[in-house]
Amino acid sequence: TNLTVTATTGTIKYTDATVAHTFAGGGKTYGNVWFSQGANTNTITISGSNTFTDFKDDGSAAHSILFTAGTTTTVTTFTVSGTAGNVITLNSTTTATFALTKVGGGTICRDYLNIQHSVATPATTWYAGANSTDNQGVATAGSGWTFTACPSTSTGGVHPTLLLCGVG
Repeated sequence: TNLTVTATTGTIKYTDATVAHTFAGGGKTYGNVWFSQGANTNTITISGSNTFTDFKDDGSAAHSILFTAGTTTTVTTFTVSGTAGNVITLNSTTTATFALTKVGGGTICRDYLNIQHSVATPATTWYAGANSTDNQGVATAGSGWTFTACPSTSTGGVHPTLLLCGVG
């Protein structure tokens, strides 16, 4: 509360690899939030409904990112993927759902995630990848994720909207 945020292009970077992290953004709009905690297996908690230009996690160990139940996290890009043997879990802080909303066009293309209680919108833009686990039907079901690889025309974290212009 009583926070004024004006630097929507800046980056907030968490680098302490020894503790759990909580981002309590107060429902504000931020540039980038980046969790760069190496082999830290501690949980990251996102509290409240916040907006980010890029939501990024490049941790190298399996860990969880928990979102407060009943909140909406709005992103332009969502740069969160695990690796084989080091899956990142996206879940709610309870058995209720949380929302992830993509703005600005394009497609989110991720992999090696374990997803539960997540409502992703627009539904046609969130690809969890072929190596992700769909736990959406556990307790309160989520929706909006496609559990296949991204279309082949993707470019990593975001698939740009394709425009074809003819000459003639």
